[in-house]
Amino acid sequence: MDTGVHELICERLESLKLRGAISDYFVAWRGPSGRLDPNVTIWSTSDDGEQLESELRWLLGELVLPSEFTVIAESNGTEIGRANR
Repeated sequence: MDTGVHELICERLESLKLRGAISDYFVAWRGPSGRLDPNVTIWSTSDDGEQLESELRWLLGELVLPSEFTVIAESNGTEIGRANR
């Protein structure tokens, strides 16, 4: 795990949390030893993930592969999007 990248991801997601765009997030690292990649789950305060996904691609684009973050609607716990769609 790259702690610098982890901290940067968290800083950017905290900015969304402070704005009220997301309620929470979870950053995990997956993959073979020595080649871990970040995987992010984000709980959205809105049921419409399109705007949030666009912002996530912009904020996290160089840090997290689009296929490695998932947006979940806080209201009902359903997945409302993946950034690579």
